[in-house]
Amino acid sequence: MKISDLLNEQDLAEIELISLNPSSFSIDHIKNLLLKSTLSGDLENYIVNYLENADARCIILTDNNTGDIAAFAAFQVRSNGRVWQGRNALVYPKYRGQKLTGKIYNYIKDHYKKSIQSDTEQTLDGQKLWTKTLPSLGLKPMIYDIETGYVIDPNTPNITMYYTSNSNNPLKNRNTWIIEKNDHYRTRDMISENIIIMPNRHLWYDGGITQTEKDFLLKLASS
Repeated sequence: MKISDLLNEQDLAEIELISLNPSSFSIDHIKNLLLKSTLSGDLENYIVNYLENADARCIILTDNNTGDIAAFAAFQVRSNGRVWQGRNALVYPKYRGQKLTGKIYNYIKDHYKKSIQSDTEQTLDGQKLWTKTLPSLGLKPMIYDIETGYVIDPNTPNITMYYTSNSNNPLKNRNTWIIEKNDHYRTRDMISENIIIMPNRHLWYDGGITQTEKDFLLKLASS
């Protein structure tokens, strides 16, 4: 099913299931979503329009002067809405080069006080967003290990985020990027509640932890 065919009340619930391809992302579909959205605020010279349906969230930026749609981002929420996982993002041609996707992410973190998580598989543009654009905006993306719940500094040696599409490495889809709502990371950051949600305790894991230390921190985190 193409995204342009989703024109009913399930639009947002299904939007995260579709692999973004600009040629299949109909402007008419985004206009339809815009009609259902509510005003959320301003972002520089753009109006922020917000829409939610079931576990999906949508942000649409419109030009404050012309009303044209400038950018779109869709998310799937996790952890009772505390974490938004990015699914799709698109900036229309004449608005490119302004880091609008990154600015949408920053807006969500600051305005809605939500944590943001990447998908396990990303396009080249998605990789650039997390490794270059977001850091250039003053954000501090960290690596989230889905299996262990550890939050890891991206400068930690021997951490590979991206593998080739035909890689059979079992670690290929293990790590995602995250931005916590407060962006404060102390030494020996540890874990939280389960394998898909964000840490709610600020205890840093840097790879040099003993089993005794691990047991102690787990006990502390669950207290």
